[in-house]
Amino acid sequence: MMDLAALRSLEAVHTHGSVVAAAQALGFTPSAVSQQIKRLERQSGVELLERVGRGVILTGPGRVLVEEGTRIAADLERLETDLHAHAGEVTGDLALVGFSTAMRGLIGPVVADLMEKHPALRVRLRELEPWDAVAEVAAGAADVALVHRWGDVVLEIPEHLDRKVVHHDEAEVIVRGDHWLAGRESVTPHDLADERW
Repeated sequence: MMDLAALRSLEAVHTHGSVVAAAQALGFTPSAVSQQIKRLERQSGVELLERVGRGVILTGPGRVLVEEGTRIAADLERLETDLHAHAGEVTGDLALVGFSTAMRGLIGPVVADLMEKHPALRVRLRELEPWDAVAEVAAGAADVALVHRWGDVVLEIPEHLDRKVVHHDEAEVIVRGDHWLAGRESVTPHDLADERW
């Protein structure tokens, strides 16, 4: 039987475009990801990756395995979740990504409480900038992203994702009374870009 962890590594190589990027996304070393994929090749009896320049791409069988394997892994996870739900237990994998301040100040206590209440739930955390966090969720590499939008900086959210506002934060700029920004109702990051403090 094929190793689901190794399948996730192959999936990550496909999603992120390289063994190194996949390893970073999964929190493994590149060597560990390579070993998992080699094990998967031995188990399946076919080559799954092809070297192209300095990178790798999936072979035909590799693409089939990622497409079908992803579906099968999702089905198995749903089955496991259903079985545990009947026993009143929450289980499965939850991948959370977010910006550093949120991960330290907000997510830590919430995850600790969640894991205490649901010890069979496996939670993976990673710090990412907002645009990278959105990309991870959009690609299916993460389940939830905690991001921030600052002033007039645009954060594109793909249509297939759902966004919920969980908090509004305010930042203040303090300037001398004779500064050109003094007395303004609001200040955007764009207004501050050329300031020479």
